[in-house]
Amino acid sequence: MQQKATSKDVKSIPRKNILIYGVGSLGSYLVAKLYAAGHNVDVIGRERAQEVGDVLYINGQKHKFPKVSNTLDPSKKYDYVFLTSKYYDLKTNLESIMNSGLRFDTVVSIQNTYFDSLFYYHLVKDRPFVTLSVFEGFNLQKDQLKVVEFAGWFVEDDVLGKDIYLLLKDAGVNISLTDDINAKRAEKTIYNCALNVFSATYDKTYHELYQDKDAFAEMKEVFSESYDVMSEIVPLRSKKVLFNNLLTILKTMDHYASTHQDVKRNKKTEISFINGFIIDMGKKMNIPTPRNRAIVNKFIEKYPELY
Repeated sequence: MQQKATSKDVKSIPRKNILIYGVGSLGSYLVAKLYAAGHNVDVIGRERAQEVGDVLYINGQKHKFPKVSNTLDPSKKYDYVFLTSKYYDLKTNLESIMNSGLRFDTVVSIQNTYFDSLFYYHLVKDRPFVTLSVFEGFNLQKDQLKVVEFAGWFVEDDVLGKDIYLLLKDAGVNISLTDDINAKRAEKTIYNCALNVFSATYDKTYHELYQDKDAFAEMKEVFSESYDVMSEIVPLRSKKVLFNNLLTILKTMDHYASTHQDVKRNKKTEISFINGFIIDMGKKMNIPTPRNRAIVNKFIEKYPELY
């Protein structure tokens, strides 16, 4: 069961010291929101974050943006470190933070795919490690960020999760508590399998994919395969419920997937950790995934260096 906040749930949060590490579209949104809420926010990012400058426009609304750095300052002490980089960089970035001598209390990871969070507790030496799942669309072009809301952000309904929930809710983030964050990560993986690779391969927005009968038929089959695999790993809501949610995304969002943004910038994608994960797990569980294989092969033919 997920819980929505009410005005009684959220009180003004004392100023916190926060590091946002690995800033792209979603990370830039988080930086601007937490900075506007009055927190001390440091930003580690490269090209995309540096393009923003000192102002970020979120859906046309002006937000101040703090200075971006390339290096960690080991003299700093943070209440929270948010990791918003791609999944393939997560282990490396965690190791960089731990090896830097940086002092911090809680690590928060925001990822697009399903993974075993227990592995990362070892890397952070048993410090609090919280994962978030985000069901919204983000598209960053220099200092202009377009955000398309859907189901919002989710965090586990436990002591650590409630702490992050209050922090982000106070900053104006559309976040909810859930009693099963693994299920939310699994659902996000299924949606990403059925959306991201198609948007990148066919160079279409979600709505354009919905209008393309052939592409939509492929997407339905990839969704079904992905659900069959993930539902063997994590108990999920019905396939019909999740597919109806997918239809809402396709019908209402005139928006490119983040993977489409990656290929336009000639940047490595997470497809091997999303559709590739489904293919690998399907093989282990003897669940056929021919449609996932077919669209991945189309992508690799088009972008062999970006898989």
